[in-house]
Amino acid sequence: MLKPLIMAVAGPVLIASGVIMHWRQCAARRGAVPVRATVLDSGSERVDDKSVVWVNYRYVVDGTEYRSSRVYPPPGPQPRGGFFHIRRLQRRYPKGAEVTAYYKPSDPRYAFLENHPQWLYAIPVILGLTLLVLAAQPVLSLPLPGSTP
Repeated sequence: MLKPLIMAVAGPVLIASGVIMHWRQCAARRGAVPVRATVLDSGSERVDDKSVVWVNYRYVVDGTEYRSSRVYPPPGPQPRGGFFHIRRLQRRYPKGAEVTAYYKPSDPRYAFLENHPQWLYAIPVILGLTLLVLAAQPVLSLPLPGSTP
């Protein structure tokens, strides 16, 4: 009986965390202003058995030059993943490329390159829903009052 209880508690927590992270990222993308940027360098390295790609770029806002390496809007992590994901980002952002970065007018020090929704935040929602379904199974399999077993 303890496992279904843990799953019933963990499910909504996972769902809420996925939804909150998605809302935070939408808020970071909302109102972001596009600006021309130049890729200074890009590459990848192995960290904790995962490939991590970096893209360093510069951009100018109101005559002030800024530099950033953020690919996804906050709270998104730096890009990690499989070979194809890393190669796609490296091809998209080669050294010397002119690209579009996005910054918040309230603080132009923070910019990012990928201005579209990330589906990574669906994972905790899906896991949370799965836990809720699994937690409900023992309850659903109980005999109804007045029924014969």
